[in-house]
Amino acid sequence: MKAPTAPWLLLITHLPGQNATLRMRLWRTMKSTGAGLLRDGVYLLPNVDGSLGALEEKAAEIRSAGGLAHLLFFDAHSPEQTSQLIASFDRTAEYAEAIEKLDALKRSVAKLEETEARQRLAAIGREVATIVARDFFPGEPHKQIESAMADAESALNTGFATIMAGARALQRNDDALLKGMTPVLDSLYAGYSNPPGK
Repeated sequence: MKAPTAPWLLLITHLPGQNATLRMRLWRTMKSTGAGLLRDGVYLLPNVDGSLGALEEKAAEIRSAGGLAHLLFFDAHSPEQTSQLIASFDRTAEYAEAIEKLDALKRSVAKLEETEARQRLAAIGREVATIVARDFFPGEPHKQIESAMADAESALNTGFATIMAGARALQRNDDALLKGMTPVLDSLYAGYSNPPGK
């Protein structure tokens, strides 16, 4: 039998009793897949690669624990409903939170060691990658986070290049000072080694 090709998947669940472990596993799975929550126990996903398998697996787990799970395929009945369904996947707030973290990192560059700053940027990058993987309908916020990530990396590169340039300049000044002091130090040392009257 050919698999349905409707654009939307709906998982309707009813969990047995007060099974907090199953409830938490369901919540984590739905969050990681990026499912939209229409109401308690009703989850929505676009019918894209991986979505059906994730929902079927979770439905089987719920049934094996004594709960109920129904997986439905459907199409929106109007463009307005399609827009409403797509709105369930709005990642604007998540992207905004990541951008705030990037801005905070850029402000703290001067106070951080380069290794720590790069580690923080990488951690934020992993968070962003998780959001992007669940962003089924990317829009302007997706473009903004790409730009913010590039800006943050540029700020780190520029900031640490400036710090390194300053350190090299100080080193050159120290070297020049030491070179200028060498004859004086040699003279003092020679005077100490051969004091007058010896």
